[in-house]
Amino acid sequence: GKPNDRWLTGMVTQKRDFGCFVAFRVPGVEGTAQGLVYRTELKGSPDVMDEVKVRVVNIDDSNKISLSMMSSAGAFAPFYDMKDKWVEGIVKNFADFGAFVQVESPEGGTVDGLLPNREISDERIEDPAEVLE
Repeated sequence: GKPNDRWLTGMVTQKRDFGCFVAFRVPGVEGTAQGLVYRTELKGSPDVMDEVKVRVVNIDDSNKISLSMMSSAGAFAPFYDMKDKWVEGIVKNFADFGAFVQVESPEGGTVDGLLPNREISDERIEDPAEVLE
């Protein structure tokens, strides 16, 4: 699902190497829910029983809730509906590991993103400049 900018207050219930679990209440809904804040979405280093502010990033098909302590990237909002779609882009730069490509959203706005070598071709690529224009 699309990122949500609604902040909820929660409490850290478990810490793991990959992130921490946070129990939270949704206003107007009875009971509590629990979600996972992946390590990359943590702000600081919260401990068990710490009160934290989180937002729901995704709820998958098995109702697992992904949370974040980071603000959503509002500038990227026009690009969320483009996931898993083929788009044209302009190659801006090359690196050993891939190419940096500028993509335009149908709603307007551009963003530069990394196109890793493994996503360019099914064949092994040493130099992305040999494959892309």
